Amino acid sequence: MAAGKPVMVYFSQQPVAPDSLDRSQYDALQDFKAWCAEQGLIHSYDTQDEFRVAFARHLQLTLRDDPYLKNLQRAVAGFSISDLPGLPDEDEHQISEEAKTLLKAGINDNQGVVMVGHFLNGDLIQTNGINFAEGCDARGRAAWKSAVDQLESKFFIEDRSGKGQVYFITDAGYRYAEKLRADQQDRPA
Repeated sequence: MAAGKPVMVYFSQQPVAPDSLDRSQYDALQDFKAWCAEQGLIHSYDTQDEFRVAFARHLQLTLRDDPYLKNLQRAVAGFSISDLPGLPDEDEHQISEEAKTLLKAGINDNQGVVMVGHFLNGDLIQTNGINFAEGCDARGRAAWKSAVDQLESKFFIEDRSGKGQVYFITDAGYRYAEKLRADQQDRPA
């Protein structure tokens, strides 16, 4: 941190047998954890899957946004962190029209929620009271499911539960949807 390099610290919330703890080491760990929290470094997780998802997301955002890494990027000729696959960008042509439509509708939902479900009688891809998969053939449902995947990969929506059923629009998603609306309004009719 003193050198300006990015730091990410994760703490497991998994239960531990009290008899296996060294009290002085535990107290020192709690002091370190409190210091990390003051620095805004702390991330906690309950399962290894939660850690994997959170770490992957945080790593991509750090690679994209950290000032130290941006300066390092400028120092390496011909290499751009933004060229790495899976990182969010502002190029509107990187997501489908379905993804754009879903995101623009989602920002009108009071809770900013996109719901996804698979049932015997059809699929649900819904936001703001509209089921976009309703009445679609298999190809149409696949396009809407791909739209959800695209929005998640761009960090425009996030699955906070890890179940792939309820997604929340992120700040980046709101900003991007508003940019899409503004661009659409600026186009001649």
